[in-house]
Amino acid sequence: MEIFCNKVKGFCSSDKMLKIYDSNHRPFYFKKNLKNKFFFNLPKGIYFTENNISELKEPIRYDYGLIPKRSVKPLPSKFTLIVERNPHKCSIDTLSGKIFIDPSINNLPKFIKDFIICHELAHFYVTVKHDKDKYGSIIYDSVGEGKCDLLANKWMLRRGYNPSQIHLASGLTLNDCKRKSKTTNFNKNVKFYI
Repeated sequence: MEIFCNKVKGFCSSDKMLKIYDSNHRPFYFKKNLKNKFFFNLPKGIYFTENNISELKEPIRYDYGLIPKRSVKPLPSKFTLIVERNPHKCSIDTLSGKIFIDPSINNLPKFIKDFIICHELAHFYVTVKHDKDKYGSIIYDSVGEGKCDLLANKWMLRRGYNPSQIHLASGLTLNDCKRKSKTTNFNKNVKFYI
């Protein structure tokens, strides 16, 4: 069955295993149903499933707290996506609006790519200080990067992704255990309303 979402939509299913594929027939949302009914959102897009699902009147709403309305850095008029080898998976130049994305990311599911890009865009809204030590090595700002992770979580929820997808995306992309732990706690404790 094809599912067309012209906006974020909510759904429910009683099937024991939910399997949703994106428009390229790649895995998008797989979830084991541990209850009688399972509720979830889908972002704008085209999806496929063989599950029995019913559309809700409204999408599931999440109480994810405040999202900054203003950027701390000027937003460029356009962004340029540059695909090239990148040991950090993805990086952004906030002055030029260039996003440098490693080609290996193209093979990842859409929700993981979107998490990575949302994290990079969060650098416009969160001050991150990467200083250099006396040898010229970059000193990593885990607090600022963690704030970018949490803002990416909130944006993903608002765009229609589900906490378990965001949890998986952050678990597969973050190397810092403290940052993983913070995003895990956020996604476990986020409240939702049907």
